[in-house]
Amino acid sequence: MAKRHLAACVLGVLFIPLAAAAAADQRQSISTLAVELERQAADIAQSSFAHFKGRNNVISDAEQAVLFKSEAFLASVRLFLRLTDDKSDFYSVGFLRTNLYNAFLYLTSSFQGLEETMRGAGVRPYALSDCRTILDNMEAQFSR
Repeated sequence: MAKRHLAACVLGVLFIPLAAAAAADQRQSISTLAVELERQAADIAQSSFAHFKGRNNVISDAEQAVLFKSEAFLASVRLFLRLTDDKSDFYSVGFLRTNLYNAFLYLTSSFQGLEETMRGAGVRPYALSDCRTILDNMEAQFSR
């Protein structure tokens, strides 16, 4: 009986650091993806403005909606990136799947709003599909 208890303690001592290391790797992967997503979102916001501004300096209501949605998505990505920061107390290892995942859901919702608005305005830059791929990769990291 004492040997079983000792074995359970040894396994527990080994498992805790491994679980913490896996969570740190997951957090780093999500953070790395968020950095790339920020770059893509900034590109979308900038290129959308340059594209619509270049049309005789007249921006339609649908185009304005794209501009505002692209800036809102960029702001969402930047907030999400701050929340993934190691120094953030927003989440701990035990709450990674709740707090940060909920923030990810808001981020995804912001992206879906941008997609719908762009579709309504008849524009679809390549960076939008790149953002979708990054978000899908983030989702995969959360499901691990």
